[in-house]
Amino acid sequence: MVRAPEQVIQPQVRRKRHRSWRKEPAAARHRRVSAAHLLRIVKAVGIVAVLVLLVAAYQPIASSSLFTLERVSITGNARFPTSEARALVRQVMGGHVLTGDLTDVREVLKQQPLVKEAIVTRILPDTLRVKLIEREPVAVVALSSGRLVCVDEAGTILGDFELLGALPPLLGWDERTSALSQSANRQRVQFYLELKQALSEPDLDYWNQVDRVDLRNLRDVVISLTPSPTTEIHLGVRDFHQRFSQILNILDDLLKGQLQATYIDVSDPSRVVVRPPRRND
Repeated sequence: MVRAPEQVIQPQVRRKRHRSWRKEPAAARHRRVSAAHLLRIVKAVGIVAVLVLLVAAYQPIASSSLFTLERVSITGNARFPTSEARALVRQVMGGHVLTGDLTDVREVLKQQPLVKEAIVTRILPDTLRVKLIEREPVAVVALSSGRLVCVDEAGTILGDFELLGALPPLLGWDERTSALSQSANRQRVQFYLELKQALSEPDLDYWNQVDRVDLRNLRDVVISLTPSPTTEIHLGVRDFHQRFSQILNILDDLLKGQLQATYIDVSDPSRVVVRPPRRND
């Protein structure tokens, strides 16, 4: 009898159950990142919307009568006229505090020779505050036309000499606009101020008697005194106090009329040169 082959029954393979991707840690992180990204988008949209509303509302607000420019406060000016400063500000700003450009106001004011800097501030709703920083005139310069003007330490021409009052004029000003000319003029102003300080010392006190200061030659400062304007006194470019002190006796005789001279040179401290006037044959 033939036996039937045995049937082998394989155990049923248990299918592996996969956990839902929604429960995986990576998926949870993904959900969190997506939520944060969505929140950023919502915030960005909200900011843009607010900006759009602000831009749309700005013009009506800015042109409102509430912000009409009523008052311009000018401070810090000793020489530049307040009325002129106010007129310039109103010309640039127009009629409203919010619509004008403060940078434009500042630049227009700085174009004025006397104004070194301007600080402009809005004081809502109707005021503009301007603080001026002026240039300081330190010397009187005689131009080639004969006009007397004031300059500051940087050599900037500020206006007529009345800003400073009576001072001996500086001669030899280079009126060209090159950088080299401007540098030379600054050096002239520096020599002028050093000379003024030296001759204003109590033991000399000759500054009030100086008629003019000739600085055409930057290697030799030449002055003349009011009592004897035709006498040139050559001082070189340093130690003005010491060199001037060397010729006090000569100057005393000169100013008393006991000595006549057209040229006194003390630029070399080791020797003093005095030249009498030439006599006609």
